[in-house]
Amino acid sequence: MAVTLLEIARIFATKVPGKIDADVLQLLWKTCLVGAGPGGKHTALEAVTIVLDLPPPQPGSMSGLTSIDRVSASDPKSALALQRLVQAAVWFLGENANYAASEYAWESAIPPGTALMMLDADKMVAAASSRNPTLVGALTRLQRSAFSGSWEVRIIAAQALTTMAIRSGEPYRLQIYEFLHALSQGGVQSQFSDIHISNGEDQGASGTGLGSLINPMLKVLDEMYGAQDELIKEMRNHDNAKKEWTDEELKKLYESHERLLDLVSLFCYVPRVKYLPLGPTRYIFSGACCLLAAMI
Repeated sequence: MAVTLLEIARIFATKVPGKIDADVLQLLWKTCLVGAGPGGKHTALEAVTIVLDLPPPQPGSMSGLTSIDRVSASDPKSALALQRLVQAAVWFLGENANYAASEYAWESAIPPGTALMMLDADKMVAAASSRNPTLVGALTRLQRSAFSGSWEVRIIAAQALTTMAIRSGEPYRLQIYEFLHALSQGGVQSQFSDIHISNGEDQGASGTGLGSLINPMLKVLDEMYGAQDELIKEMRNHDNAKKEWTDEELKKLYESHERLLDLVSLFCYVPRVKYLPLGPTRYIFSGACCLLAAMI
């Protein structure tokens, strides 16, 4: 049933994009994703990316398009409708990739400091890719959309990547953080230089025009990483000195936890009772973490 619904969605999106509302299409995708079961979630999410693969309208050159695609590209209204569907697909990927991939920071089986995080950047990405191809596939598509999409699509893709960064464990969060940082500075262009894609828009002095949007997102991730580093340092100091954590120190830890939760919640939903913006410290620090958990 899910396969049939996905095929119907594909036909509407490619042949008559103006005949299907973006909200209806998202509901259809969500229904298929939930109904696909664990084994079919990857396929269901891949079906969403079909919309991202559709060629933009090229009125002067129709020879390379299939009969289905030609209808959308030759009609300005259909082209505009298709653009709205692309935006919907990008948003859907960011909002549902973690669910489809069963990857959540608060359920991560990989604590910080493990062998995966000790690898160099290229090997870490390769290892992460083999561990969760569904999440990495969605991440790659969003990165391309953030770089080469229309202005509206780039904005939504940057927001979608932030959602994935907040909800994902390592090394995915770090991978997204590094991409967003490069994107805000315009330095990501070299990563996609072999694609030779241009949307024809002036991308601004930064190379993407997204700096003012991305910087607040990066600041939140910076705050999280900084607080995690500070906590690890304090944990080591207490451990080396064989000191117990005082009530005042735990109160400060709790306040930091709550402040970061408030910041994160500005960008996307996370379960407050499960989300640990200071990192999965339960893996490396049982004492204070248990006390902190009791406080929240």
